[in-house]
Amino acid sequence: MRRALHSFPSKLDEAFESSLRRIDSQSSSRSALAHRVIGWITNSERRLTTAELIQGLAVEEGSDEVDEENLTTIDTILRACVGLVILNREDDTVGMVHTTAYEWFHSRKSGLYHEDLVNTCLLYLTSRPMCANTEEMAKRVQKMLFLLYAARYWGKHIRSEDVERKFSGMINRLLEKPKLRSTSFQALHYRNQLKDHTLTTASFETIPSGHDALNIAAYWSLKLTVAALLRGGINPSTQDSQKWTPLHWACFNESSEVVDILLFGGAGPNVRDSVGWTPIFWATFNGNMTLVQLLLENSSDHMVRDIHGWSALKWAMARHETGIAKALLRHHERCLRNLSIQPKVMLKN
Repeated sequence: MRRALHSFPSKLDEAFESSLRRIDSQSSSRSALAHRVIGWITNSERRLTTAELIQGLAVEEGSDEVDEENLTTIDTILRACVGLVILNREDDTVGMVHTTAYEWFHSRKSGLYHEDLVNTCLLYLTSRPMCANTEEMAKRVQKMLFLLYAARYWGKHIRSEDVERKFSGMINRLLEKPKLRSTSFQALHYRNQLKDHTLTTASFETIPSGHDALNIAAYWSLKLTVAALLRGGINPSTQDSQKWTPLHWACFNESSEVVDILLFGGAGPNVRDSVGWTPIFWATFNGNMTLVQLLLENSSDHMVRDIHGWSALKWAMARHETGIAKALLRHHERCLRNLSIQPKVMLKN
């Protein structure tokens, strides 16, 4: 395959089609494995380790444990993929043989494999409740090798409302159970690369907890889920342990559509978190003019100061967000003009 890529660059389609025919000429199980592996590699949010890939492929519905009989080997994977997939022995990750191979296969049926990854991630995340401490989490990560990928990227594979609608049952199963949604958020923010135990413990203890379903849905920009939860009567400004509301999370992740849905559903734009930040602080910090204007149009108080005495304007200046700083100043001028033309209240004698 490598010789073909270098010798016949004008015939890449033919080379890759030939490789596909070789894959399809194998047994149905091997052919399916190869297609799935290539689909995952070309649609994953980052390179997968061999351990993550092998355990992720073994996940099946209706089981809380990965059946060891479902585990394959990296040699089997490489042979099934007929030279299209290679192993990087330096970091033990798998990838395509060449960038042209990645691009060619990435353009084919990508939606199918994003859905496969959504399904696998959600199955993985709904299998175990939350951990009580960093030791339990470390043991779980060592045993459940696909956990960190599943927790950090499941929402990113939901690329459309159709996909969100298709997996609404699994999403609701994750979000409706407090322990399961806490588990997913713990793993999302767990930093297993820290070598110092004290730092790891301190980092684990600062992970926000007490999220309502709406907080998680807003974090992942799940528009249909957010709208459905609001229709169901959930508190639109529910706060987690750090006093972040769904609007904080939506602004943090710069999801203007979810911000709009939350504001329409009654979310308060002036709720402060544990350090005094309202959602407009995150919109400003991220340099997102669209969100800043949207929040200002919905009565966000631009004069709020955090526990350090900084306003959104000061953060804009510190971050060199000149456009946002000007927008905040113009908004302030309009507020002053409106105050100056307010009719005077007649005092009774």
